[in-house]
Amino acid sequence: MILVPWNALTLSSPISPAEAVLRLAAVTAPPRSRGTRPLAEKPFEGVVRGPRFRVWRAASRTSALVIKGEILPHPGGSIVRLSVRPSLVGAVALAVWIGGALSGSLAATVVSLRQGAVPPQVLATWLLPAVGWFFLTTAVRNDGAQLTHLLEAILDARRLAPGRSVPRA
Repeated sequence: MILVPWNALTLSSPISPAEAVLRLAAVTAPPRSRGTRPLAEKPFEGVVRGPRFRVWRAASRTSALVIKGEILPHPGGSIVRLSVRPSLVGAVALAVWIGGALSGSLAATVVSLRQGAVPPQVLATWLLPAVGWFFLTTAVRNDGAQLTHLLEAILDARRLAPGRSVPRA
């Protein structure tokens, strides 16, 4: 089980880096200012600058995940190195929520220990941060997988096995 809600992976595409950049730029709307425009009609919003890009889902007003990557030349096409992670706002919200749940559980346990015993109800409070972390990280990973599959389709790419940096000949 992965305990952190971000992922690094490498894609292999048969198209050239220049074509990959053009395809990604074609489906990426420029970032919008908060509340200034309606949602973009393109699947991604963000910035594509040469071989480097930083995009997020354009279908929501708040982007919980960011895909950051680089398109590199490779014989027979291109390699796309990706990092899928929560946005700064998403990471801070996750940390505050989990931190609050953990501090509440810790406070209840300390108070109970000072009184001499820890009742089962206090031990059960430790389930809130654990279950919350599980559901939040699972949701982030699932959303990241959907975004990655969309990117694979746009770039005609396939995911390389972990630890492999180049496709097999």
